[in-house]
Amino acid sequence: METLSTWIDGAQVYASGRTGPLIVMIHGWPDTHRLWESTVQALHPRWRCVRFDLPGYAGNGMPPTKRSPTVDAVLDRIRTIADHYSPSSKIVLLVHDWGAAYGYAYACRFPERVAAIVGVDVGDITRKGFFKSLGCFEQLVLLSYQAVLLIAYALGGDVGDRMTRKMASVLGSPRLGQHIHHRMNYPYLDYWRGAFRGFEFHALKPPILYLFGRRKPLQFHSPSWLAKLRGARGSAVVEFPGGHWVMSDDPAGFSQTIDNWLSSCEGLRDVRLNECPGPRR
Repeated sequence: METLSTWIDGAQVYASGRTGPLIVMIHGWPDTHRLWESTVQALHPRWRCVRFDLPGYAGNGMPPTKRSPTVDAVLDRIRTIADHYSPSSKIVLLVHDWGAAYGYAYACRFPERVAAIVGVDVGDITRKGFFKSLGCFEQLVLLSYQAVLLIAYALGGDVGDRMTRKMASVLGSPRLGQHIHHRMNYPYLDYWRGAFRGFEFHALKPPILYLFGRRKPLQFHSPSWLAKLRGARGSAVVEFPGGHWVMSDDPAGFSQTIDNWLSSCEGLRDVRLNECPGPRR
């Protein structure tokens, strides 16, 4: 698999595949672009794939002060990368965890640029009824682990790093180690201070394939989110037996499900008719 990398808007972007519509892959906490390696390996013969790190997640790109990137700054990064690799054709978003929140926000702001969305394990978290749709135990779990990560972010330094790594282990992250640090926790701060307010994820227009794992203490979507997608033309919901990191629990099944759905997606019919050049050098 040939992968070309280039720096765009302060991010090192990795591009694979020479033909087909563009899939922009956005990871979440506490991952990096490496989350998508097996997915890219499976999809790149028929789809162009680009992936990159959220600001600060690779251990660089954030200043020593704890000024986190704004939601607008992250959306600008997504926009610049998408426009670089697919200036005229619509794109596909493949997004997970906080990458889903940023990806959905991008689709809300630039609906004319998105042909289809593959959302993984995070749904309508900006909807007012989402938190109320959780049971009491689920609400306690959500508030507890996110409070720990917010405290870790506030404390910073080695203590904050150790707290973040411990929580990643408790939550079952497939990638553990020194690359995990407290500065990865800024999306939790953005969420609770209302930075995603105004982005109506439940009102997204493109067809959506929503994938989630059932083996975890709480779900990041409401029952109404699933019902809407199951009833929407072109959209689909697929439940996997694993946990939050579906792409790591079942790499082959995950990639095959995405490939099959995209191959029949009505939203990509016009995109296929457009010229889809390889990554620009």
